[in-house]
Amino acid sequence: MAVGPARLGAIDFLAPAIGVALSAPAISCRVPGVGVFQRAQPVRLASSTDGGLQWMTQGSPLSSKPPTASTQPVLEQIVAVSVTTVWALSPGGTLLFTTDSGTTWAPQPLPEPVVKVARMGDSLWALACPPTSGSKGTFRCSPVLERKPLAGGAWETVPLPSLHPDVAPNLFVVSPDVVVLMMSDYGGSPGTLVVTADGGREWNLRASPRGPGDLCLSDASFTAASPSDWWLLCNGGAAAGSSTKALMRTYDGGQTWSTVSAIASLTAPIAPGSLPTAAADFMASGSASELWLAGFNTLTESTDGGVTWIVVPGVNEQGEGAGSFDVWSSSMAWLLAPEIGLWATTDGTTWHPVGPVTRF
Repeated sequence: MAVGPARLGAIDFLAPAIGVALSAPAISCRVPGVGVFQRAQPVRLASSTDGGLQWMTQGSPLSSKPPTASTQPVLEQIVAVSVTTVWALSPGGTLLFTTDSGTTWAPQPLPEPVVKVARMGDSLWALACPPTSGSKGTFRCSPVLERKPLAGGAWETVPLPSLHPDVAPNLFVVSPDVVVLMMSDYGGSPGTLVVTADGGREWNLRASPRGPGDLCLSDASFTAASPSDWWLLCNGGAAAGSSTKALMRTYDGGQTWSTVSAIASLTAPIAPGSLPTAAADFMASGSASELWLAGFNTLTESTDGGVTWIVVPGVNEQGEGAGSFDVWSSSMAWLLAPEIGLWATTDGTTWHPVGPVTRF
């Protein structure tokens, strides 16, 4: 059936006009006199041939184990080689594979839950975080990193150092050789970056930067312009959906960091062009100077590497969390906000809605 972008949970564009997506597991519906409530819907593969204006679901619903008390919720994710050959990560943490446009799905032989998949070059990477033996009612897990050729072949386990995070790490595949696992520690100290520069043969554990005045209490997001040029957004104290924060940058792969911009207080006046105070969900980069930051109901962008920021008007203003970016270059990118809509840019600075936008 045909669905609008607001009913999607994950996207992957293969060309400016051709996209592949997953429908979201639930959508918000407004009932007059009752209010807004969540309605479940089957998760199916969807595709678009008109640049994302309209999507057609197809194939069988994805099957997945529901999350348990000892696992974290997983965001839907999708990696497409073509409109027929797709890997799809379900909200329950099961990674599935189809070669017939979703008519049949094959679970991948990986530990569960899988929490992140990423494509880089000719390889697909997957990070799983099965609960640590004996853990009950917590998110403590033992990360497992695997990789396979997109052209076919078996999954290969990439050895990791002994890691037992309280929260599932995030995976960032910066290049075929450079991979970063970001482990956040909540409650009073920054996290840890687990870094390899040789495709996983050797790993280094590096403490995340503490930020100016030890401002950083947890890591929020990461993005990279090159194998050695990275940004890290870290959060400090939070209140009412806002937080103090610092944007840090490294030019040597995480060995040394400098402060690009910071918000040290939520009560002091905020200078024009500062980082947004709103809590951030995702950060993405299109080049060494172009950055985008998506939050609960905002999109802000920087064209000078994060020094100054402006709010992009009219993007995701409905009070919902951002979904994900799909970035091709400094001029072409998409932002999906599930339940709300899809936006795109073709010049890196101005964004426009793709199809209808839900307004509650």
